[in-house]
Parts: sequence; C-alpha cells; structure tokens
Amino acid sequence: MMDKAELLAKCEALEDRGRIDEITALLDSFCSDDCNDPDMHYYYGRILKKQHRFGDALNAYNRALDIDPEHTKAKAGIFLVNSILSIENNLYFENSYTDEGLYDI
Repeated sequence: MMDKAELLAKCEALEDRGRIDEITALLDSFCSDDCNDPDMHYYYGRILKKQHRFGDALNAYNRALDIDPEHTKAKAGIFLVNSILSIENNLYFENSYTDEGLYDI
C-alpha cells in the first residue's frame, strides 16, 4: 500500500489530467473508517465535491473534523457544499417556470 505522500502525488497527477474517477477509486480504500488522517479525508471530500457527490463530500469533511475539530479547510469545505446546496434548492423552488408552460394545450 502507498504511503500518504505517494498517494497524494499520484492523485494530484491524475487530477491534473482530469481523471477524477480514478482518484476516487484510490481514495475509497485509503480513506476507510480506520484512516486517522484529517487531511486525507479533506482531500477526499474535495474530490467528491468535484463529482457533485455533495452528501459524500460532507461525510468526508465531517470525518476530518471528527479527527481534528479545528481543521479549517474541512470547515470551509462544509460551508462551500452547504452554500452550493442552498443555491440549488433556491433555484429549484423559486423558479416560477414550470413544465406546463412548455406545452400548448
């Protein structure tokens, strides 16, 4: 198994090439329940956020905070995801345009 530095280097190289799915596969096993590295959970959350897997990203950020309650980047990640979800909900629920307007009956 790779150590943290090797894994991060590999993930960053994959991220530079836009191969986010491969990063997720690598981090799925590394960031298991017995991983006690808040930075890895934060990084995993960041990658999940890029895939629009917002619930999973929040879980990863919260795992980072469980390990290190003062992890500033994880707190920022949670705030960002919650902001994205709030905007999406507002756009959906406050949009007065409905499908009914698409059809002439």
